[in-house]
Amino acid sequence: MLRTLKNLFLSAALLALVAAAFAGSVAPGSFLRTAPYTLVTGSDYEPWCEDGDAASVPEADLRGPHFALSLECLFQRTAIPEAQAMLNDKLASMPPAAPGTEFLFAIVAGQATFVPDYSEELALSTAWIESGAERFSLNDLAGNDFIVLSVPSGERAVLWVEDEGRAQGLDLRTGAQVDPVEAYYGGPNFGSRTLDGYDYDEVRFNGAGGWSWIMSCDHDRSSMRRAVWSGDYGWAAEGSVLIEVGFWWCGTSFSDTEWALDTDQALQLRSGSEWYEPVTHLESFDSDSPGWEHHTFIFEVPADVAEVTAFFSPIGEITQKDNGKVFTLDKDPDYTHWTATF
Repeated sequence: MLRTLKNLFLSAALLALVAAAFAGSVAPGSFLRTAPYTLVTGSDYEPWCEDGDAASVPEADLRGPHFALSLECLFQRTAIPEAQAMLNDKLASMPPAAPGTEFLFAIVAGQATFVPDYSEELALSTAWIESGAERFSLNDLAGNDFIVLSVPSGERAVLWVEDEGRAQGLDLRTGAQVDPVEAYYGGPNFGSRTLDGYDYDEVRFNGAGGWSWIMSCDHDRSSMRRAVWSGDYGWAAEGSVLIEVGFWWCGTSFSDTEWALDTDQALQLRSGSEWYEPVTHLESFDSDSPGWEHHTFIFEVPADVAEVTAFFSPIGEITQKDNGKVFTLDKDPDYTHWTATF
């Protein structure tokens, strides 16, 4: 009988100890621990660090065609600090990290340092974290989001973002870039420039039998864009960027003729003493401007080139609409120069 009572008392004491451990899982002395590779995400609009703090990572930045992201703070702990435990119930109830593991803390800056190439199409394609053999998908990662991940002590964890098939990463311990698209960082600016147009008046075309046409075409603007990726071309080669030159052309807007550009000769690009030929040419149309054509010439230039000049001349031929007769230039028109600095 005494042995039975003794066993009952021991069982009751053990149950009480287990219950206490579960009830206060983050309390000192608890033997519950958070397993490695446990991930918690959420949002916090209060800063986790100030500029100059040890946890601040001022150059933890990524950018792509359709996204930009910066990390504001990174630090490591073996237990959830009180300030972070107050953010949500999941963090509040997390026990300390298991022996030999630690928590990585990261928060995304409310505003990224850079802007995407195409901010009008802003989207974060795919984001995930890799640590060891584990991969954690992140959905709709945005400014002020936080990441808390338990990993083996000292193990690397990388936040990856993939945009248009190209992934770049940030080390969640140091903020260092991992496999970045180098052209995006530390060079000339990206974006578009609106430039002057062209004005060609009384351009003479000659045909058989002494017949000729005198043609005119003008438009008030052109544009240049510096980018690393283009939806019409893809990614620039490593160490290069893309320069897109665009303008409208009167094309078939005439009642009797069509003025077709020779796209192999009409536009060239120069930077310093170097000349560049287009890697591709695109033509599009707008139903609101019947007969007008939008031409885009894409060039690849070295990533450190900050200023370029495009040389445009409407070299080509005209075709008479009623009978298909072709007329050629009497002489090449002068070049129009468009210069953009990025």
